[in-house]
Amino acid sequence: MSGFESLAKRRKTTYEFSDKKVSDKEINRLIECARWAPSAGNSQPWYFIVVKNPKKITALIDSAYYGAFHNDPPCIIAIVLDKDKYAESEFRCVRDDRVGIVEGLLSVANPAA
Repeated sequence: MSGFESLAKRRKTTYEFSDKKVSDKEINRLIECARWAPSAGNSQPWYFIVVKNPKKITALIDSAYYGAFHNDPPCIIAIVLDKDKYAESEFRCVRDDRVGIVEGLLSVANPAA
């Protein structure tokens, strides 16, 4: 547990981003790591969108609930719930290769953690 405890204590929310460019190799590595995050029934109900266009980044930051607290990063990786992999019903967990909406949303939060 000491490894996890150490990680949890070092975690912080970032409000100021560097303007350092992020290479495609680094982006691909981050996505590969996120892909391995746990999900309900190993459904991996997500896909990733890489945004590098400064105007689109500004629009995304401005649309975020707490966006005013952030400066614009050089890129954003959006983690999006795949509508083909979840069902908008009240069932829980996995049914017919689809996750319930609650499990889908919780699963999408995992790669971002």
